[in-house]
Amino acid sequence: MLIAGVERKLIECGSDGKGAYLSEDEFKMLRLLTEQKLLTNEQMHTFISRKIKILPDSLRRKLYDWAKYDIVVPSEYLLGKKGRSYNVYRIGKRGLNALIDNEYLEEDKRKMRISKFDKLSNQTHFLSTQHLIIKTLAELDFNENIKSISSANLPYLDSTVGNKLVIPDWILRKGDLHLNIELDVGGEKKDILTEKLKGYITYCKQNPDQKHVVIFAVIDNSFPTKEKFGERNGRIANIKSKFMNLNELHLNNLDVYVLPLYRAHKVASQILAGTLPLKASNKDHEITTAKRLLEVNSYFDYNIEEIDLDDIYPYDVESYMYADKMLRISNTSNTYSETILLVMMEEGLVQNLDRLNYLNILSKEGRLKIKVDKIVGIYRTEEEIEHEPLKVISSRILMASVNEWEEQMEKEPKFYRLVGNITKEEVTYEGSSYNG
Repeated sequence: MLIAGVERKLIECGSDGKGAYLSEDEFKMLRLLTEQKLLTNEQMHTFISRKIKILPDSLRRKLYDWAKYDIVVPSEYLLGKKGRSYNVYRIGKRGLNALIDNEYLEEDKRKMRISKFDKLSNQTHFLSTQHLIIKTLAELDFNENIKSISSANLPYLDSTVGNKLVIPDWILRKGDLHLNIELDVGGEKKDILTEKLKGYITYCKQNPDQKHVVIFAVIDNSFPTKEKFGERNGRIANIKSKFMNLNELHLNNLDVYVLPLYRAHKVASQILAGTLPLKASNKDHEITTAKRLLEVNSYFDYNIEEIDLDDIYPYDVESYMYADKMLRISNTSNTYSETILLVMMEEGLVQNLDRLNYLNILSKEGRLKIKVDKIVGIYRTEEEIEHEPLKVISSRILMASVNEWEEQMEKEPKFYRLVGNITKEEVTYEGSSYNG
């Protein structure tokens, strides 16, 4: 079907003048397909429907017609033991040549072994990775400044001996930022994931001029297959705990997130947009706002005094492990007071969880020069808290969100406490059940 006013180019498929007419946006869709190697009809529809009004079934018929001319090559994949059938496509030889002839791809891409694109050893792993990549790119309107890179032939090498340190499942690159994707389908032991992270740590130490973020995304039922992955919070929490025990986790050029697949694209898109990880000024703003919201909430019947952080730590504590603020909370008659630390948190960011845990250890062991009664992890939104699977670290640790305090000024401030294993309950500052 031709659309009036849309310029199209003919891909000739024989001497009789037959072929397919493609618009610029359809060429770009085929370029995306080539870059990603394999995509479902739904994933390509996510891209093309931004520019062209077309139903998924209409796109499926179009792809079926293109397949007759070797513009695309369809395959049917069965996911899981019993299987759900997916129509998956790779670029065809004629489609690849058309992209190069029309300057959508470089000449050297003619040498690509595209027939290998649909020969997968782990279909679920690859297609769920593409699910994350496409949803991330869609959040950013498929910004062409973001390079989507298949890293199979581009491992990160040890500069001292030339060995492979780690091969990401996929890379999204914007400028000098490398967003590395690791997709976990539950088949790898946590020790193997830890070895991967060690590889990233070594590489980042050897390449301090490069900025790297790694997202370990744990597959869940947001990517539909006949395999029922069920509730993955326990695995996510266990991976975080394992990573927190690593030495040299805190590098200036490395941030590590562990997230469920259904949340990973939200965080990934913010990383590529430059809003995550939070910059120092943003952290300070959020923490200062949190303190101010407690001060002006008439239902929080305490006096608040800020205490200087500089002199509370032992000499051997690195500054990146410091809390963001320390407050003295006292009753209005000044007969009772507690000291609390505020720590700015981000959903899934392992370095922040490690800092929270370390501050708790320092406090528990009495190594801080002032007795600390509570540590409060401050998130921007309650949604982040809701989707943050954690193991119980300590009963003295609470969580709270700035936007929830801001929206509920006519109520007592709500806090969250971990109970049991990864379960959270809503509580007051004093620890009673929250009735709001």
